[in-house]
Amino acid sequence: MVIRNCFKFMVLPVVVSLMATIFAFAQQPAGDKTATDKKQDDPRKEYNEAERPDESYLARFRAIEVTDRLMKKNLDRIYMLKVVVENFPDKGWKADFDKIYEGYKTAVALYYKRDIIYAKVKLEDNEDAINKLSTKVADEYSKDVKVILEECADKVLKLHLDPAVRLDPAKSDALHMNHMRLRIAYGQLDDSADAKKNHNLDSAIFHLRMAKTHGIVILEELAKPEEKNAIKEKYKIHKADNLSRVFEKKAAQTEEGKTAK
Repeated sequence: MVIRNCFKFMVLPVVVSLMATIFAFAQQPAGDKTATDKKQDDPRKEYNEAERPDESYLARFRAIEVTDRLMKKNLDRIYMLKVVVENFPDKGWKADFDKIYEGYKTAVALYYKRDIIYAKVKLEDNEDAINKLSTKVADEYSKDVKVILEECADKVLKLHLDPAVRLDPAKSDALHMNHMRLRIAYGQLDDSADAKKNHNLDSAIFHLRMAKTHGIVILEELAKPEEKNAIKEKYKIHKADNLSRVFEKKAAQTEEGKTAK
């Protein structure tokens, strides 16, 4: 419960920023629109009469509930993906994210124009795009977790086979603690697989982040003194991402400057 509450406080500032941008877009004066924007003012032009969504009173009533739910849900998920995309630019996810963000802005603009049917349609399309990118993220995180936990398992096994560990209470305690962490981490990996099967991609990513967190702690604690800085450097972005934070280059440069001093 504490973790989830902390996550909410970390999410709030960025969500407010995203909403401010979206509101500004939605309230943009008509004179500032491009020719492309004007063509998109009427989403009905995207459909023929056989495919155009139902615009009856009952359809509008149902659309209100769906739209209110997806506006909040999609925005929360966009925030999460924004953090991931900025932390791992080498994965090539930015183009997908930009389309998702633009799609959300289009849906919100329709919502504030009271075009509720097409706001719902665009939000549902937006949700599908979010799911596709979230699947890519979960798959990549799963690969990272497996590599990290295999290294952890190798280190824990070596400690199990070291007779000196059994004779040293401190080392024995460390072995027991990290053995438990490793079991928990693999449990999180299993939970993520179950969540993905149930199409709960946000939970899958959450469990994978937790698995990475436990794995990195194990590697840091069992590292030799000369290995600690290398491990810290290798996983610094993952550690920030696990906390739903963007690891900014400026922050990294500041830390390197302090270390040099």
